[in-house]
Amino acid sequence: TAVPPDPPNNIFTFVSPNGSNYKTPYILNDPNNFEDGLSVSNAVWESIAVAVTKDGYPVVAYIDAATRSLRLARSKSKQPTSSGDWTIQKVLDSSDKNGKNASDYINACVDSDGHLHIAFQNTRGQLVYVKSTNTSNDGQTKYAFGASEVLDDSGMFIDMTMDGTTPYITYMSRPNSYDAIRIAYKTA
Repeated sequence: TAVPPDPPNNIFTFVSPNGSNYKTPYILNDPNNFEDGLSVSNAVWESIAVAVTKDGYPVVAYIDAATRSLRLARSKSKQPTSSGDWTIQKVLDSSDKNGKNASDYINACVDSDGHLHIAFQNTRGQLVYVKSTNTSNDGQTKYAFGASEVLDDSGMFIDMTMDGTTPYITYMSRPNSYDAIRIAYKTA
C-alpha cells in the first residue's frame, strides 16, 4: 500500500508550459471570451481533445452536455496562463445535422496545412467527422467548419492522427464483436 508523503509534499502543484507554478488551474469563465452568443456551461462532458496549431498554439475541442454541441477553445498564447488567453467558439451550427447531438468520444488534430479535424460520436452512436475550412495558426482567427459527415454507424474510443493533410481515425465499432476495431481515412 502506498503511503502519501508528509505535508507539505502532498500538495499538487500545476506547472505552466513556461515553467511558472500555481496552486490551482484557471477556469475559462470570462464572459468576454465567448463568441457566437455562447456563455459559460455548467455541464462540460467527460470527453475533451487537445491539438496544437502549426505555430504551436493549443486548441481544445469539447462537448457542452447541456446543449449537446461541440465547442472549441482557441488559445491566443503558445503558453496560456490565464482564462484571458482563450476564446470559446461553436464548431457546428445548430442547423447542421450533428450540431446539437454530440455525445462522447472526441478527438482533434491539426494537419500540415493548418486545418483542424475533429471526430466524435453523436447521440445515435455514429462516428462523425468535421474539418475546418480555414486556419487559425495563432488563435486569433475564428475557425469556420464545413458540414459534418457521418463516417460509420458506430464509433467509440476514437483516436486520430495526421499524415500530411490526411486524417487517420481509429475507433471501435461495437465492443466484443467481430472486427470491432476499424480505421477510416479521408483523402479528399
